[in-house]
Amino acid sequence: MGTSLAIQTTTLPDAYGNVAYSQTLVGSGGTLPYYWSVKSGALPAGMTLAIDGTLSGAPAVSGTFSFTVEMKESSSPANR
Repeated sequence: MGTSLAIQTTTLPDAYGNVAYSQTLVGSGGTLPYYWSVKSGALPAGMTLAIDGTLSGAPAVSGTFSFTVEMKESSSPANR
């Protein structure tokens, strides 16, 4: 069995209203590729999280937004 999955990205740089933004979340362990999704909370309007962990877009407004992401490995039965 491989190493345990861990999300390495714990904070993100600030994003500003109507300004293009792109950050890629980083994980470790398990079997690549990883699959990312929003587990709870919500991204700001104008932002998306791609399955590869890329958070991008241009938030409609500035502010503080709380959300939790989930990372699964490619060998997870749910990803087959």
